[in-house]
Amino acid sequence: MHSNDPHTPKLRLGVSGEVERFAIIKPRHVRLFGDVGQEIRQTVTIIPEKKYPFKILEAKARNGQFITYELKSEEGSGGTRYTLTIESTRTQPGRFMDSILLKTDSKIRPELRVNVFGLIRSPKKAAPDKAAAPTAGKKGSNAAD
Repeated sequence: MHSNDPHTPKLRLGVSGEVERFAIIKPRHVRLFGDVGQEIRQTVTIIPEKKYPFKILEAKARNGQFITYELKSEEGSGGTRYTLTIESTRTQPGRFMDSILLKTDSKIRPELRVNVFGLIRSPKKAAPDKAAAPTAGKKGSNAAD
């Protein structure tokens, strides 16, 4: 910090405090990696902390071009828990990024975000079977008969 005090023109300040978790979100980021044609999906669990209860009112993809998603809620003894299942819909090799925005009824955190990263690869081609290779033209073969 800079001041106009000639004896202390610069002063270092430190800030500390406790960070409290608002919700358990596992995994925090979704990675949809796989080959074209594979079913590629991941499920995220969202559990509100008891100190900060909230309900998820709406889920919306920021872009939504290469993903579909489904949000389900489940009531239990510990309160409500949510599962968000995200699936890749990309049909060609390539990368993509998106995020799912979760609108809540909380004044503290009116919106949560789950980032989605995708990498869809071309299917691996099987190596040719050397035992099945043709033998024409090799010495000792009957191909020239």
